[in-house]
Amino acid sequence: MKKLTLFSIAAVAVLSILFSACKKETPPSPEAVLSAAIKKIQDHPGIQYQYRSHWDNRFNESTFADSAQIIYSKLDSSQHGFGFYVNSFNYESADLYDGFNYKEIRHPDKLIVGHDREEIAGDSAYFSSKMFFLRTPFELTDEKTFDSVWDTVIDDTPLFVYQEIKETPSVLDSTRTIRQDKRYFVDIEKQIVRRIKGITLSNGDTTQIIEHVFYDIQFEPEEVDFTGLEQPAFDTYTEVSEADLESEQYLNQIAAGDQLTKATYIDVQGQEVQLFGKPKTKSLLMFSFIGCGGCEYAMSEMKKEDYKIREGLNLYYSSPEDKSSTLQSYLDKKGFPFGAFSEESDMNEDFSVYAFPTFVLIDSKGAVSQVVAGYTDEVRAMVFGDKD
Repeated sequence: MKKLTLFSIAAVAVLSILFSACKKETPPSPEAVLSAAIKKIQDHPGIQYQYRSHWDNRFNESTFADSAQIIYSKLDSSQHGFGFYVNSFNYESADLYDGFNYKEIRHPDKLIVGHDREEIAGDSAYFSSKMFFLRTPFELTDEKTFDSVWDTVIDDTPLFVYQEIKETPSVLDSTRTIRQDKRYFVDIEKQIVRRIKGITLSNGDTTQIIEHVFYDIQFEPEEVDFTGLEQPAFDTYTEVSEADLESEQYLNQIAAGDQLTKATYIDVQGQEVQLFGKPKTKSLLMFSFIGCGGCEYAMSEMKKEDYKIREGLNLYYSSPEDKSSTLQSYLDKKGFPFGAFSEESDMNEDFSVYAFPTFVLIDSKGAVSQVVAGYTDEVRAMVFGDKD
């Protein structure tokens, strides 16, 4: 038997190192990364993360941003199988659902609004419209199929991009095709959804781009106990039911028959505008804000009529949320030819409107003639009709 000398042993070792150095590791496939990401979601009952979202609404030339910190957990004992705690950075508020009780926590008002437990239990989609659940880093499932996949690098992180495309006829115009292009960006190394991008096109024209970025993602091996998340500071907050709050808001809102005591407000141009006092002249206030879907619909319907409102009517846009410079730029893009009041006017402090859009008609003596929520036939008659 031939003996290995010290030199030959060293030579073998060097060759082994060189061979291993030349051998490349097989990179993970898109299928393997996707499968691992789905399994991670399935195997962990809880997840904590933060998100930032940005909306580019090209259909109405507006933008919107949102951000929040979220704790989410599957709960076997819950009404809907989950619970959550959401700390919203934009609105200084929080949402807490322990699986049975849902509370909205409004920090500036030191107010906790409780929702009807039976109503929540009876509606499986009760939370589906919440902004913070529009897109999540745990929404991948085995049922999803993708049209294409490619790799990219964002912020030095290698990612696979999984694209899902759906095309449907437009609900408003059957001759147009709406294309929904949704893209999931999955971290190749950590098998986590890092961002989701949705692109909407109408007959090839991009109408909206919404991008959600997720960070500080942590998966939890156990169910989260949400009953322990209520802070001691909440003990000083006032608790009311949603029904009581809505009733109180409704009672405080301006109503038909009320007499205005304040006649003038400062508009977006910094000018003092008198709402009443001129004979045979009425004022119609459209309480709206940028990004409100019903408000956008009202604006588009009035624009179809070229804003040719009836004689003797002064129409104003009033926003309780938008600053003067932002609102004026938005209205200019819309071609809105009338006056407007921004958040700085504090107009809604006096009118207490809580649903948008709401239209308030004021006669020449300052009496409120009509208050209508939504852009209805009644509102069309106020704006364009011949009725007094």
